[in-house]
Amino acid sequence: MRKQLLLFMVLLSACMVGFPQNSPSKFGKVSMDELANKVCPIDSNAHAYFIFNCGLSHFTYPQTVTREDDATESKGFILETSRHFRIKILDETAFDWANVEIPLYVLGNDKEKIVSFKACTYNLENGKMEKTNFSKGNLIYEKTSDRWETAKAPLPNVKKGSIIEVSYTIVSDFYFNLDKWLFQYSIPVLYSNYEVRIPEYFMYHTNIVGYYPVQVINSHKYESLTLTYIRGQLNGGDRITNTFNYEVGYNEYESTNIPAFMEDSYLKSSKNYLTAVEFELSATKFPNSPMKSYSNTWEDVINQFLSNSEFGTRVKRTGFLDDVVQQISNKAESQLEKMNMAFRHVANRYKWNEKSSVVTSKSLNNSYREGFGNSADINLCLVGLLQSMDIEAYPMLLSTQSNGFVKLTHPSISNFNYVIALAKIDRKTYLLDATEPLTVVNQLPVRCLNDKGLVVKSGPVEWIDLTLNTNYKSQVTLEYELAEDLQITGRYLSTLEGYAALEQRKEIISYGSQNDYIQSVSKNIPGIEINQFEIGGMDTLEHPVHLAFDFNYPNQVEEAGDLIIFKPLLFQAIKRSPFKLKERIYPVEYNYHTADLVICQIKIPHGYSIESLPPSINMSLPDKSARYVYTVMENNGKIVITAFFTRNKLTYLPKEYGDLKEFYRMMVDKQNEKIVFKKI
Repeated sequence: MRKQLLLFMVLLSACMVGFPQNSPSKFGKVSMDELANKVCPIDSNAHAYFIFNCGLSHFTYPQTVTREDDATESKGFILETSRHFRIKILDETAFDWANVEIPLYVLGNDKEKIVSFKACTYNLENGKMEKTNFSKGNLIYEKTSDRWETAKAPLPNVKKGSIIEVSYTIVSDFYFNLDKWLFQYSIPVLYSNYEVRIPEYFMYHTNIVGYYPVQVINSHKYESLTLTYIRGQLNGGDRITNTFNYEVGYNEYESTNIPAFMEDSYLKSSKNYLTAVEFELSATKFPNSPMKSYSNTWEDVINQFLSNSEFGTRVKRTGFLDDVVQQISNKAESQLEKMNMAFRHVANRYKWNEKSSVVTSKSLNNSYREGFGNSADINLCLVGLLQSMDIEAYPMLLSTQSNGFVKLTHPSISNFNYVIALAKIDRKTYLLDATEPLTVVNQLPVRCLNDKGLVVKSGPVEWIDLTLNTNYKSQVTLEYELAEDLQITGRYLSTLEGYAALEQRKEIISYGSQNDYIQSVSKNIPGIEINQFEIGGMDTLEHPVHLAFDFNYPNQVEEAGDLIIFKPLLFQAIKRSPFKLKERIYPVEYNYHTADLVICQIKIPHGYSIESLPPSINMSLPDKSARYVYTVMENNGKIVITAFFTRNKLTYLPKEYGDLKEFYRMMVDKQNEKIVFKKI
């Protein structure tokens, strides 16, 4: 009976492996005009561009005959995806595009397979086309995570002016993994076409994202498939043949002249904004079978993790930590102290292998002994340790910035790629990530500051804002005077807290020694001479970082007759606004809530009087989310300037960009205004 049910798993009949039928050109038919072209037709500044990028995904049923005495069961439906693209390389900076990578999904012993692959590099040599082929046998396979491996094809003989062409086909048993199709990349795309053929038995949610138009053409065709079941001996058995008629949806997506997506430091991830079409399997309904839903609830997602042998059950097996639990319990006087000591113990015990994962790579006992592991190894160990000390603690799932936002309306395990720890003490919530030993409790690494995290526990679904504790505080004091030769001499003092302190510690450590860091400060402020450099707070992570040094800063004062003119904020002034575009179609995203204070105390030089001072200003954005207060006053022979910038909002929509751009322009202009002294 079970094998007979396979007869009803109907799908499109198998078709030939090859490049998509929607490709505008056959493989190898590169024109001399394409080779000779030296500029992208839609972007003269492009380093490379897609001439075309085409794909086709459809379903096949390769095994249409099954036998009662055949121990091998038919796999039934196969998802087949073919892709064919051609890229023009315009200069050396685009050579990385010739390192082709194809992600392949892996689950247990099953994985997606490349069944055909061909690639070629084309060059124009002495007026003739030269071809260099790359075959399927030269592919390099590399495991990149617990669920993915990557097939790599480093195409040979790539030069300025080359064209690379790639065509491949992937077969997959994973119907839920109908990958999204990208229309937009970091280089322009002249033409992109993607066709999906879906039989009526499969239901997908489809979503077009991004900021550039995609033309959609939907149609359908009726097709048939004949399946045969042989009962008994092959030669003398009964044959049961069934022919099924069904509807296939033909969905075609097309876009032309798509500009390059320009990465900038004010977007957390391009994945959130690239123009693409996404698919999510919602249900299947085969003849004579009930509908099977694939649309999870968040409760379903949580329960899957709680029962996962590489996640929820791992946390319960922490007997190897009994000695640590006893040591911490003997020293700590409160639950809060226990939590902090447990966090520091795990952070110092492990070295993170820089792999993001929601499942462990091995038992927690083994990874703890080795002192090495992925994000789940480390943070699930921390959760287990906290729970062993009777602290309410849970794993919390999240998506890192590079992985894009969690789609809150589409519950799915695939939303997440990272896990941290959450603790609750006296009705307060604490977030902990022990992968980075320089962080403290409630200070997640920047990669984790990405919208919301899902608490993995029984009961009501709980989401936690990951960006609540993201304060960046900086206070700088400049005390200086003008010598007779008009050199500026003074002292610099700074106090850094929160993420400002974390960034400063990481920067100093990255130089290997404090002396190397001090030298870098001198190089980054041209003309300055620095002496008596002091660094404090490096080892006390819960306290601020302090920097102090004496400085001589020549050639910063202009003379104009009996007047001397200079910019009072010196090297603390922002020289230019980061926002130059007239308009912006993407949001502006920040990682931190910021408070920057600069105080300048300038001794009025002997024999001079004040000719003019910059006027004070108090300005803010219309929604009061950012404010800049610049005050100037004279006090006891000194000019005191206070510049205070605060911003308590992390995301500005494109419609708010104009106000933000103007705010920064005014702030930069103000910081570069000058003081004028007149000789008495």
